[in-house]
Amino acid sequence: MAVISSKGNGVSGLINGEGDMALQLESEILDHKEVELAGSLPDELKAYNRYVGGDLGQGGRSRRCKSLHAFVTRRQAAALWKAKGLDR
Repeated sequence: MAVISSKGNGVSGLINGEGDMALQLESEILDHKEVELAGSLPDELKAYNRYVGGDLGQGGRSRRCKSLHAFVTRRQAAALWKAKGLDR
């Protein structure tokens, strides 16, 4: 039987005792030590979120935008992204 948590997302429902398991983004599970990540969905069932950043070139912000992009996409950041459930 499927039940939608009335008190937040799937992790909140588990913490509140509303269920025994939930489907949730891994990045939203990992910071909650009260619940256990049982595993990832198989690749053929996964859905991917894309995050997009842009620079409108207004007000001299271009340099800061490029700097932020370089920071979050640097090679050393990959391990942190993966540790937080964002691995692709």
